[in-house]
Amino acid sequence: MKVTTLIPAFKPQFLTQLLRALRHQTVRPARVIISDDSPEQVFVSTLRGIEGTPLARELNLEVVAGPRQGGLPNVRHLLDVWAGETELFHLLCDDDLIYPDFYRWHIAAQNAGFRCTVSRRWSTDEHGQPLSMLNEPNEIVGAAQTILSISAQQLFPAIVATSNNWLGEVSNVVMHRDLADLYRDLTFEGIAYNGLEDIGSFLRASTRQPIGLITHFLGMFRQHGDQNSANQKRRQIKMGHVAWIALALAGERSGYLTREQAQQCINEIGKLTCVKYATESDMTALCAAILVLTQREPGAEDTFLRAWSRFVAAG
Repeated sequence: MKVTTLIPAFKPQFLTQLLRALRHQTVRPARVIISDDSPEQVFVSTLRGIEGTPLARELNLEVVAGPRQGGLPNVRHLLDVWAGETELFHLLCDDDLIYPDFYRWHIAAQNAGFRCTVSRRWSTDEHGQPLSMLNEPNEIVGAAQTILSISAQQLFPAIVATSNNWLGEVSNVVMHRDLADLYRDLTFEGIAYNGLEDIGSFLRASTRQPIGLITHFLGMFRQHGDQNSANQKRRQIKMGHVAWIALALAGERSGYLTREQAQQCINEIGKLTCVKYATESDMTALCAAILVLTQREPGAEDTFLRAWSRFVAAG
């Protein structure tokens, strides 16, 4: 199996480390595509200087201009450029890093029959110094196996009910091309989960086939002041909070969550969201609907979904 690395690029300060990490893979990707979404096309101008060099040839590196319409349009643009050329694709954020055996293990897991493979990763500081691991369930932390098979019936209660994304983000996940459609349609059971594109897509993938969790630490999630989550007032971050509630309702509709499990998430995230964004004018109607939903009053779900749909449609 061959994999293409798709890099939605915006922050150029870690470019050298990123290319070095790809060059030192024990199994290199067949192709690397960088979509430059930076305002001044920094990646395009910087990488133009290495065209034709051994590094560019070794990585089969291509840099394209991004649409500059936000993170999700840039991901979809990359998928269009890649066009399913290889069996596997890997979305790698420009500030994360993968360790040398990343692709070797993911390809092995894919060859074992999984179509969505996830490896564990460290959270690090800006310089790559490991700080912590994700708050994973005990059965993951203490697992003796190298690759675990985890079904949707296990994932939804373990992640959505607890509103704890211990799987990680796109950078530590490789998918088969059959799953590329998950980034086109961000709905599950007719409910949008915009703002949690990563975990929502992993959960949906698990409803088609169990995911393969590689228990080795094969990458790092870098924490720094310029990352998207640093500004909690951004619309995307607000959506990420409310999307947990959307996933809880979708999980209940699909039967992967009990009513009680869904309500656990709704109550915890709902109260946090409404306290955090109580003074934000764009959240007024949504917070009112969320508070009613925490009480599960008659018609509360429909009221919330209408308010959520309007919020998502507003972009």
